[in-house]
Amino acid sequence: MCALVLILANNLSIQAKPLQSSAEIGDSQFEGSPKSVDSRMLRLEVLTSSEFSALKARDEAFQKANDKRLEMLEAEIADARQESRTFASFYLALFIALFGYIIWDRRTMMAPIQKDQRSFIDAIKAYSHEPTSDPKLREILRQFGFL
Repeated sequence: MCALVLILANNLSIQAKPLQSSAEIGDSQFEGSPKSVDSRMLRLEVLTSSEFSALKARDEAFQKANDKRLEMLEAEIADARQESRTFASFYLALFIALFGYIIWDRRTMMAPIQKDQRSFIDAIKAYSHEPTSDPKLREILRQFGFL
């Protein structure tokens, strides 16, 4: 392979240039043309500032969209809180109404029973005081505290 390269180089009569150090290359590129370097730097600065302005505009648009999205999210959270308070209030009112109904129904249901019980006890007491009543019945009523 190397032989092929040497043959081609001899046929084309290419002359190799001596190698230069990196310091020599760097200094030689910028010598004698400070105006071109300044113009290149100026063009680079203009390009970067325009790209930065475009990026800044995109960032501002993103920030506005993000702020709008956050406001919408906060509104939804506030609505959800209000709904949960409404449901909690509804169930609390239902619970209180149920207990009120239970107490009212119990009193309503127990009143006739208590009335019948009182009249039954009064009838038994009246019967036990009669002379023809059974002495065993009187003893039982005394044991249970009715006499």
